[in-house]
Amino acid sequence: TRVDASKHIAFGKGPHVCVGSWLARLELQVVIETILSRYPNTELPDQELRWSSNVIRGPEELVLELKP
Repeated sequence: TRVDASKHIAFGKGPHVCVGSWLARLELQVVIETILSRYPNTELPDQELRWSSNVIRGPEELVLELKP
């Protein structure tokens, strides 16, 4: 295994790193903050997560209950 196997590699690494990764992360932060401000009582219900088996590991879906 790689020494840095736990590091996030969605935007590449080294000379192949995505030049727009900072913008993508900023946009995601703004979207999440906006949703949570509009739905302040949002809940993450108990659920069994199924993980994708692709190169970049993550949950296949994540259900949120948006409540104003």
